[in-house]
Amino acid sequence: MPTQAKHRFSTLSATVLAGLLLGGSGASLAADTADTSGIYLGLSLGSANGSADLYKRDGSHPSFGAALGYRLNKTVSVELFARGLNFSLFNFNLENNPPYYPDSHIGAALLADLPLSESFSLYGRLGAGSTKMVNDLVKNPSYRITDYSFGAGLSYAFGHGWSSKLEFLRLNRSEVNVASLGLEYRF
Repeated sequence: MPTQAKHRFSTLSATVLAGLLLGGSGASLAADTADTSGIYLGLSLGSANGSADLYKRDGSHPSFGAALGYRLNKTVSVELFARGLNFSLFNFNLENNPPYYPDSHIGAALLADLPLSESFSLYGRLGAGSTKMVNDLVKNPSYRITDYSFGAGLSYAFGHGWSSKLEFLRLNRSEVNVASLGLEYRF
């Protein structure tokens, strides 16, 4: 995809997601006053893919994520999250000048839910964090880049604080896409 088209897609996606977040926060004012705030923990397993040479050569890589969040009300949450973007041990060891590739991401995000029914809801996320870029040569140190993230997902609450999530996450600067399935427990 040409750079200008990528920029337009990123801008359009961020605008749509911002509208979802603002709409979700407005919906929380009209929602019932039941106490739905509290801490939650989440784990997810998925697939990472993107424009890095690692993904171009191998295709998608397994991705594991963990999250600690606080639900402010029925529709708005804040979250700290970490995600591994690559679980290969020897990616470019035999090459003279191996490329850097994204290895992991840590960040914070604002999430907004849009309830569809008592069990199902759509949600959007906007976040910022740090992506670790690594290289397989020992003499080349890893470095971190500031990375913005946005995503959307479908959540299904199945009782007693448990819910499952199907999510798409985009790390904008490192150009990584993650599709994942997760489990969340709300205390």
